[in-house]
Order: sequence, then structure tokens, then C-alpha cells
Amino acid sequence: MNRGYAVRSIDAIAHPDQPPPPQANQANAIGHPTTDAAILEPHSTIHSWRVLCLPWLDPFYTRRGLGPATADRLDLSTQAPHSLERKAALRWLRAIQDHPAPRDRVLALLPFYAGLRIAEAVGLDVDDVHLSARQGTLRVHGKGDTLRELPIHPQLRTDLQLWLDERPDWPHAHTNPALLLNRRGGRLSTRGASDIFHTITANAALDDTLTAHTRRHTFATTLIRGGTDLVLVGAMLGHARLDTVRAYTHPSAEDRAKALNLLPTDR
Repeated sequence: MNRGYAVRSIDAIAHPDQPPPPQANQANAIGHPTTDAAILEPHSTIHSWRVLCLPWLDPFYTRRGLGPATADRLDLSTQAPHSLERKAALRWLRAIQDHPAPRDRVLALLPFYAGLRIAEAVGLDVDDVHLSARQGTLRVHGKGDTLRELPIHPQLRTDLQLWLDERPDWPHAHTNPALLLNRRGGRLSTRGASDIFHTITANAALDDTLTAHTRRHTFATTLIRGGTDLVLVGAMLGHARLDTVRAYTHPSAEDRAKALNLLPTDR
């Protein structure tokens, strides 16, 4: 059940039986008492009030017959999602270019150069790719039936064109709208795509625990550390919440190690 809650002061919660101000007798749209105080929004300027008030929410709601408050504390990550360091990213790109299959190269580059989830990559249709003489756009079907359009990186555009030239020779290419086909002419599955990622990862001599999502994280981290606005990065990733994008601004273990190396030593 959604509950809107607001408080005038700590005393208003600690002593709920005292007469409230006239505005407090008014009910909000869902029938719960409100006051003219500010709603306790996350990241608001009254964050310290929210911390002090949370322990009182259960008795506050219970005394009014509403039951315990459904206010949970979120465990927010303090580290950035794992991404490839520069040297590892270059090894990944070299392994892709050494890979003989254009379809596999396109698949491997989509998270790295467009930030796609693996499900979004295999969900692409041929009609979602629009190439011009020098540029191109990609229409991505994201979570929750959302759509976003992305510019196509020049390297990705080159391999996309090579794959589109080869694709008509594959089984059922003229009847299946999927951009990425499997050997039987069906749409490439996420499991099949994962196998391709594992193969190229092994050829690059990278940690075999790295996933396609690591390349997506690399895309986001590279843009943010290059100064790209968080809102733009969130839109390109298809994130509905800006808090999710902020995670990429957290320092990594490598960042902490590099910071310590800046300190002088007396040898």
C-alpha cells in the first residue's frame, strides 16, 4: 500500500495525541493524514530530519490504526559497476577485429559502442538499423516497452554494414526480421550470444567471468569519466532512474589504488 507521509517536527511524531494544527485534519487523496510540512523525499534538503524521523514511523502509523510503516532503508552500492580498464578494453577490441564472423563482431560491439543489454542486442530487427553514407542510427527496444534511438559509432557501423551484406546468405534471412540470426535461421538467443561473448573473451585472454554487461558498464563509465552529462548517459543506457547512472561515478578499486600511488615516499 502506498503511504504518503509528512511531519511538522519530531514532537509531532513522538506525541501524536497532541492536537494537530488545523491543516493536519485534512485528508490527502488516499485518505491518510497530512500536514503543511514538506514531504520527506529522498535526497531532499531535510535528509537529516528524515534520518531522525524514520525510527518513529512505526509507532506513528500504528497509533493511527494504519499498521507498521512500510519505509525501508535501501542498501546503496558505494562502488562503481565493474568495467574494463583501458588495456583490457583494447585487448577486447583487438580480439573482436581478429574474429572472422561479422555477425559475432556486431554482437560483441553493441554493448561496448552502444551500451546495449544482451537481450536488447538479440532483440534488434533489421528495420531497427538505419545506415547512411557516413552515419547511422539504432532503434533499441528497452525494458518496459520503451524505445530509444542511438547514433551508431563508426567502428560499429563498419561491422554492421559487413554483416548486412552477408546476412542474405543465411537460412530464412528473407522471412525472419531478426538482425542477428543463428545457424538455423532463427533469432539468436541470449544463451547463444553469451557463448559468443565467452569465445571472444577467451581469445582476448581476459577473465572468463566477464560478461556482456561488463562491456555495457565500460560504455557508461567511459562516457561519464569523459565528462558526458549523467542525464544523457542515462538516456543512452535506457535507465529510468538517475540514481542508477550515478553508480558509475563511484570510485573503483583501481581508482583507490591509483590514488594511493600519488602519495610521496621517502626512500
